[in-house]
Amino acid sequence: MGEMTSTFLPPLPTRIVSFADFKAQYPAGLVLFPDTGYERLYGETPYINYDSIINPRASFFAGEVDGRLPTKMRVMAVTIDEVAVAYPYSILAAERVINDTQAGADLVVFLEKRHGLCTL
Repeated sequence: MGEMTSTFLPPLPTRIVSFADFKAQYPAGLVLFPDTGYERLYGETPYINYDSIINPRASFFAGEVDGRLPTKMRVMAVTIDEVAVAYPYSILAAERVINDTQAGADLVVFLEKRHGLCTL
């Protein structure tokens, strides 16, 4: 075990957006092009069957499985004042809009149907 074992990196806020939305918001933005000179198939997943029911656990995960959600369930995660909550995509797909209050803050979480993306 190394000296950084059990050390956590600070989370970085990220979004998954369509290329069309990215291009509209950042017309001069740069995008990784598949012809990088490296032998990497950017159009294919490096994790074969990662989302498959055949492979319910990721081979690189060795911890205890939390049974509250299926393994690899995609969620919209929110942390406010050290209160963390996860909104599963399956519930967002069914509900489309969730109004919630966490750590005294009112939240509206919704799923954009056109891209299957969560927005807070």
